[in-house]
Amino acid sequence: MVRRVRAGRPAALTVDGPTGPPRWVQPGIVQLARLTGGWILPITSSSARPRFLASWDRYLLPKTFSRNVVLYGEPFPIDGRDSDEDARTKIAAALDEATKEADRLCGTVPAAVWSEPSAAPAAEKSP
Repeated sequence: MVRRVRAGRPAALTVDGPTGPPRWVQPGIVQLARLTGGWILPITSSSARPRFLASWDRYLLPKTFSRNVVLYGEPFPIDGRDSDEDARTKIAAALDEATKEADRLCGTVPAAVWSEPSAAPAAEKSP
């Protein structure tokens, strides 16, 4: 993936990885941005008639004939002076802000996992 991004190809990743925890930015996105110089473009969506699946991340599936919104935030690079933790926090904040706006535009009340503040998984929290 690093070679492809360095060659100018786009990459799109879910920042919480394939198994979560939900909304917790995994270190790989920061590492990829640092290795390639790629920028982060926070992209999110919402639906006026959502169905939240019973999955670990409460995936939003729009119901038929829903009004849907796709939003993106300001793109930004990962500053080399920022720690990985600071970079992950910046990415999470940008996604949370865009998601709140998408939900507001659709009049959606998000699933609990999406309305609580992002937090580090227990294994990553400092003692």
